[in-house]
Amino acid sequence: MIAYSAVVVLALARAGAGQSSATALVDRKIDINLGSATFTQVLSVLTLQYRVPIGLERDVDYLNRIRNLMSFENGEINWKEGTLYIKSGTLKEILNSLVAQEPIYRWEVRDGVINVYPIQSRDPFLQKLLDTKVERFAPEKGMNKLQLHSAILDLPEIKALLEAEELETMRGVSGTGRSIDTDDEVKLGISHTNVRGVLNKWTRDSEYKLWVVDRIGDKRESLEISF
Repeated sequence: MIAYSAVVVLALARAGAGQSSATALVDRKIDINLGSATFTQVLSVLTLQYRVPIGLERDVDYLNRIRNLMSFENGEINWKEGTLYIKSGTLKEILNSLVAQEPIYRWEVRDGVINVYPIQSRDPFLQKLLDTKVERFAPEKGMNKLQLHSAILDLPEIKALLEAEELETMRGVSGTGRSIDTDDEVKLGISHTNVRGVLNKWTRDSEYKLWVVDRIGDKRESLEISF
């Protein structure tokens, strides 16, 4: 009985710590003012300038919306302005404003990371991928970004899922060298989780503060995981 009580107390303590951490994250004040921005631009500013860890699951119509922002003139691509307006406030207020203006998306805190996902035009495969159980992710110490990216794609659980769905993977990521912010003491290994948990740990604990999952290609035949 005493041992059982101790386990319950420990579980409650961990849950309380997790809630406290999530509250501290979303209550953080962000001094930001963006006009005529796109959804992706807002997330990029939050991750690059304010170091907010974010994971993004794209919707199936994303590429069509990007094409609508592009125009061609004299053989050059011109980008139209976005329609989103974001002002300073807590991170929670900013995210709520963001999804209010882009209502196909919602956000929540998972593993200390802001996870953004579509509630319309959601890709069932991407949802299944992120929920796929992972027994163990144990990258070697000192891996660069490209090596870590490959280690994730080489997880047996991901490889089995891709084979079953007859999908390809996009290999290679931009900026394959070591970042000046790389800390070899940061441990990115994790056990008894899912693919989302692996990506969230990377984003929360490494210098790369954004992960994105999408399917690309004419028939959406390739999985792309980018950082």
